Amino acid sequence: MSVVRGAAVEGAWSLPVPMEPTAAADGPQVSEVDSFRRQVDDLLSKTDVLEKRVNEVVGFYNNKKHSSGGRKAGGRYAANGARDSHGNGMPDLMRQFAGIIRQITSHEWAQPFLQPVDVVGLQLDDYHQIITKPMDFSTIRNKMEGKESTTYNSVREIYSDVRLVFTNAMKYNALNEINKQLEELQKMVVQRCRKMTTDEKRKLGAGLCQLSPEDLNKALELVAQDNPSFQTTAEEVDLDMDAQSETTLWRLKFFVREALEQQANENTKRKNDMYNALAKADSKRIKR
Repeated sequence: MSVVRGAAVEGAWSLPVPMEPTAAADGPQVSEVDSFRRQVDDLLSKTDVLEKRVNEVVGFYNNKKHSSGGRKAGGRYAANGARDSHGNGMPDLMRQFAGIIRQITSHEWAQPFLQPVDVVGLQLDDYHQIITKPMDFSTIRNKMEGKESTTYNSVREIYSDVRLVFTNAMKYNALNEINKQLEELQKMVVQRCRKMTTDEKRKLGAGLCQLSPEDLNKALELVAQDNPSFQTTAEEVDLDMDAQSETTLWRLKFFVREALEQQANENTKRKNDMYNALAKADSKRIKR
């Protein structure tokens, strides 16, 4: 296996690329569906950061409550932004997330996801057999505004339902035009979350250097999808992290993380197989 070597210089990585058959010969290296799924999965980690900050705000107001002689000055925040029995209002982070939802739902391609699926009108007899928990943006908005029997207690819960809207559509519609709409909407979510930090770019570059030759080629194909001028066929490719779009960087991060996890699982399985084979051989020798 070729070893990928790279040195980070102001966000740039020099990657010797193994020459293998192109994607045209073997089919698409990375499908749009897989890319979308990786983007959705990584939003969970960013949502964790948002929720942590929300909890810090709640903790601040709780401390303020104790220091004010028992007067109520904080507590939990209702998802609709209204005051509840323990708090004064919704933190700015929850308002920011609500703003992201509004921007997503105002996009022209969000139309199929705004209301519950019309199973009867569209004659989707098998819909509920495939989709066990339907979700749509009107339901999400109603829960955020307290119009449903249940409301959200955290940013993470809102994100989970947003992700469910996408994954349900992907699951039921498989590979068709709607996946392109989902990918575009997902890009909006990524672009409105935050920019990748310098440290994250450095770790991403290090992760690229650990990829197998096959996975490295796939990663470079991802870059080329958003940057047609990027050359992936050269023997050595200079990848400037700072020159890539946020969407490309996050797609790379999702892909690298999944690829390295798969490599680790395969290595573990290989070691276990070797151990079991040796143990079996020792057992046979003992019986003799």
